[in-house]
Amino acid sequence: MRVWQDGKWRNSGIHEELISTPAFQFGFGLFETILVQNGQAIDLEDHFRRLARSIAQLDIGANCSLDMQQLRETVLLSLRQSENKKEVLKIIAYRTEKQWETLLLLRPYPYARQDYERGFSLRQSGSLRNAHSSLVYHKTLNYLENYLERQKARRDGCDDCFFLNAAGILTECTAANLFILSKGELITSPVSAGLLPGIARLKLLDSASSIGLAVKETPIGMAMLREADMVLLTNALYGVMPVSQIDGRCYAFDLSLVDKMNEVLDRGL
Repeated sequence: MRVWQDGKWRNSGIHEELISTPAFQFGFGLFETILVQNGQAIDLEDHFRRLARSIAQLDIGANCSLDMQQLRETVLLSLRQSENKKEVLKIIAYRTEKQWETLLLLRPYPYARQDYERGFSLRQSGSLRNAHSSLVYHKTLNYLENYLERQKARRDGCDDCFFLNAAGILTECTAANLFILSKGELITSPVSAGLLPGIARLKLLDSASSIGLAVKETPIGMAMLREADMVLLTNALYGVMPVSQIDGRCYAFDLSLVDKMNEVLDRGL
């Protein structure tokens, strides 16, 4: 492969290892974003399981896998050198022609107590989630739509936006799953509506009963959203984040209940 550089075609040299890969040319890769607290990766095994499952489902017809034990050892070694109380670890697994390679990135934790106290603001995205697309159900490097929609939302003064699918069912936000609390019942749309099976989402579904909440997976329409007692977001970093405003409409929230949810998710604030 050659690369156009400095006015002529050149052999790609050191760039070839990257630019010729399916990861660079087609976005054939996956990532996991993990909260690190005091050198410990929260829910690490859950993230590993999802990563391995996605590789098995997406890399069809290829006798190629990722050595998860070696990755685990690398991650644990790297975290022994973590210096801050809270950080964000990003594991990128990308496909080359012959195998899977990994890259670890570490960045500061971006959220503070004040974010929970004010709550997030949302708006509706102009894009629709495609429930029939296999990519919706995996954390792939094909993340451009999410990135652009979140940038548009932030330009409009919001923290994030939410997607509907073609049937008008509310699915998820660009970087979070979405729940509503209605009459004491915690509700989220089913994964089959076209949303990522989030680690924090599943953990909250499994543990909500311990704080007295019934849970239900059922399609959420716009009428249900408007009538909700509370709206909540979940992701692996902030755990449960309350929503205070959607498209200019204000929503009340109980911060003490949010704190209880975060405690059962091992994300005490």
